[in-house]
Amino acid sequence: MVLERDQLKLQEFLSKEMEEDISILTRLSAGMFSEAYLFVAKKQEYVVRINRHEQDFQKDIYAYQHFGDLLPIPKIVKEGRYDNEYYYSIASKCQGVTHDKLDIKSAKDILPELIKTIEAMRLINVKNQKGFGLMDKNGVGRNDSWRLALTAFYNHKFPEIDVQQLFDKSILDRAFFDACFNQLFNLFAYIPEEKHLVHGDFGFDNLVVDEGKITGILDWAESKYGDFLYDIAWLDFWSSNEIEYAKEFKSYYAENKIDIQHFDRRIRCYRLYIGLNGLILAAYLDNKQDYEKIKERVQR
Repeated sequence: MVLERDQLKLQEFLSKEMEEDISILTRLSAGMFSEAYLFVAKKQEYVVRINRHEQDFQKDIYAYQHFGDLLPIPKIVKEGRYDNEYYYSIASKCQGVTHDKLDIKSAKDILPELIKTIEAMRLINVKNQKGFGLMDKNGVGRNDSWRLALTAFYNHKFPEIDVQQLFDKSILDRAFFDACFNQLFNLFAYIPEEKHLVHGDFGFDNLVVDEGKITGILDWAESKYGDFLYDIAWLDFWSSNEIEYAKEFKSYYAENKIDIQHFDRRIRCYRLYIGLNGLILAAYLDNKQDYEKIKERVQR
């Protein structure tokens, strides 16, 4: 389901919030959870996002306040309630286009910058932050360990999901799920309990690129504490182009003599987790098309 917004109502709302008439209201994206629009006010370009989950925007604010001096995170200038059901946030527009809009040559050309960005995140010190896994609006992880976070399959947008019930009442294939989960569990021996900042939805439509530079890291709703290789596995799992992101990162670490132990096993573990998490959500939403696409990726 793609959200649809009354644009006249939105324009009136934004004019009131910005205390002047806005112009050039253009829809940028729309998905299951949120919409984004470009508009101009006070001779500047802004992006407004509409979402049912206020905590998503609060986590954007947390990310900017705590990591914005080290990473290109846009500043949210306003956020709050849009109506009885939705929340909004307004941020300055990052110059450029999203990563998923790049052609294959440009995507390859941006790889050094992409690697540098992941490295910058890896080196941010979050050791004193509480918890592992998905963090809340105050930067506290909800699990006591990274391994526990990888077994919870918790989705803050759908906290009512019960995986056991899905086996009985949905398209979720228990035999396939269990076979993959057993592989994932067997890889836990290679998973470190080191704590790094993890974006959780890195790249593609959440990364803005301009003239060979990364100008924005958007949407910190899935941010968590855990193994930084998770973000590389995410790129690798969801990539629709010919770039093998894990292989590129592995080559970088080898060339720069950065010792990342059990790289392949850790990447495999997170790819399995990402795939299984995707199957759970597709089954919960009864989206057979997405379910089969994700299952094919997991098998591959």
